[in-house]
Amino acid sequence: MIEYGYRLEFVSLPQKTFLRNNKSAYDHSDFTEIAIKELLKKDLVSEVFEPPYWVNPLLVSVQQNKKSRLILDLRHVNACIVNRKIKGAIDIPVHKFENLRVKVQNLRFKCFATARELASVVGSIISMRFAYGPICQIFTRQLSMLIASKVFWDTKISLPPEAKDELHFWSQNIDSLSPRVISPWFRLPERIIYTDASDHAGAGILLGESSKTFHCMWDDFNKAQSSTFRELKAVELLLKTMGSKLENKFVKLYSDNQNVIRIVQVGIAWVPRLQNCTADFVSKFFDFDDWGIHQRIFRYFEKLWGPFSCDLFASSNNYKVAKYYSLFWTPGTRGVDAFAHNWALENSWIVPPVHLINRTIRYLIFCRAKGVLVVPKWISASYWPSFVDMNGKYLPCIVDSVEYKYPTNFFTPGSDKSSIFATQTFQSSVLVLRFDASSI
Repeated sequence: MIEYGYRLEFVSLPQKTFLRNNKSAYDHSDFTEIAIKELLKKDLVSEVFEPPYWVNPLLVSVQQNKKSRLILDLRHVNACIVNRKIKGAIDIPVHKFENLRVKVQNLRFKCFATARELASVVGSIISMRFAYGPICQIFTRQLSMLIASKVFWDTKISLPPEAKDELHFWSQNIDSLSPRVISPWFRLPERIIYTDASDHAGAGILLGESSKTFHCMWDDFNKAQSSTFRELKAVELLLKTMGSKLENKFVKLYSDNQNVIRIVQVGIAWVPRLQNCTADFVSKFFDFDDWGIHQRIFRYFEKLWGPFSCDLFASSNNYKVAKYYSLFWTPGTRGVDAFAHNWALENSWIVPPVHLINRTIRYLIFCRAKGVLVVPKWISASYWPSFVDMNGKYLPCIVDSVEYKYPTNFFTPGSDKSSIFATQTFQSSVLVLRFDASSI
């Protein structure tokens, strides 16, 4: 009889029962007898002369390597035991949550607070860091900086909007925080993402049934930042861009910058640069065609021939219409490769790269679409015969036009500062053509 051990709570008291040993215990009677004597010798069990309240059967399990194990079959007892699942997570007592809730509510709608009051809130939140992870530090940064800026504990501090946002976050999300699991279970990622950033661009790859490529050129502000800042910015923009494809998915994100991993710390893994070659290659891609049209020019034609429903060749840095298509996946884009979409139902704003003008005109006619096309007036260019006949007249699908002769500040420069589209005065005339191929 095993008399002592971990005591479990019964749902109901089992009936007195005497169960005979399993057949396997008799088939391996020599092993059963030796095993029991060994347990008695080690004082792990004791012999009794009266049957206890519940007698459970023994059985012998023989493994593939011929090793035998003596097992006490408790399945009949287990049916009467309270079934409690162990979460294996670090959690916070309810009363600490309630104390934090009261402190936050007392400050949430105030315009001023003392450093002592703010420190009490921040201290309560930071003390939960081991249970709820980096979010406790991330959403107390503004409050912590306010505290550090004051010399005296009882000095009144004006609460800026950023600090109020943090108080609002904790007020709204205290009950929805998920405790940290001590020993997390393994789970295969449903989406895998690689990100990288170079001096002039950020990029990412979403792997899956149909891989997606994200790319964005840095503006002057981002170029001046540290490499870690740009790596984090690439992660942020990729998540914004791919949000709908990542929603409710378990995502694994790889970066070749170890600082990014330390900062984010939410299931991201560092990989050597050589193993991140695809994202690294895309991040070094330089978009020479991300120049645009000045907003003043666009507004004029929006009033004249608009409203426009789609910007066919754009990026997150230069789009003019909320619905736009881009070369790569970028924040806000409706899709990549404008030629993969039907233009028939749109009144499009069309500013294609020079090497795509010919293809753009053919696709406008193919879709029987309408829109406004902006092209340089280069008579010797290969695209010129696609919309001008031998007599120098426009095709019938061009219903109106405006010509700008050597315009100033017509284009806005892109990443390539040496481009002809980056000069203040353009070195040739520019045509703005109103296309309507719907009746062809």
